[in-house]
Amino acid sequence: SNLHASMEFRIFVSHHNPVAISQRNYTQHYPHLKNERMEIRSLIEDFFHNYVRENYGRGLVSIPNYVFDVYVDKNEKVWLIDFNPWCERTDALLFTWEEIVNLSIEHKLETGGGTQGDGDYGAGDGDGDGHRDDNIIITIENKNPEMRVVMNENEVHCDPLSSYRAPIDAVYLAS
Repeated sequence: SNLHASMEFRIFVSHHNPVAISQRNYTQHYPHLKNERMEIRSLIEDFFHNYVRENYGRGLVSIPNYVFDVYVDKNEKVWLIDFNPWCERTDALLFTWEEIVNLSIEHKLETGGGTQGDGDYGAGDGDGDGHRDDNIIITIENKNPEMRVVMNENEVHCDPLSSYRAPIDAVYLAS
């Protein structure tokens, strides 16, 4: 396949605005994402505002809260993969659903006041410098949506489905 798993992202939309972006394949570290994340976020935001928001979020079916996945190709074109419901059964990936809901509330409060604040968007960020307290995930602060990618090998998460797998030798013995 010519698709690179490193370029798949999940976007969480609340009240017709993206509030969070996560790397989809959080079981791998892709070094290039650390340097390219700002540009990738900008491409995803442009795609959202030019296509998704106008054609889906405010189109014939007006759903204010949803999640969608995209792929960014080597030509910087963004492709829609699928839509998901805004609920806990949709994997929050590098976020928790509590963080996403808090980001949604913060964004609504900031935009509801008529001014775009420059406050800290990072739920759980105690030092305000764009790093979580445990230094596991670096986030891009002071601009919605918050974007998270695996920044180094120590941040790689276990595959949640790995506990359902069997060693290949056991599979051969069973057949």
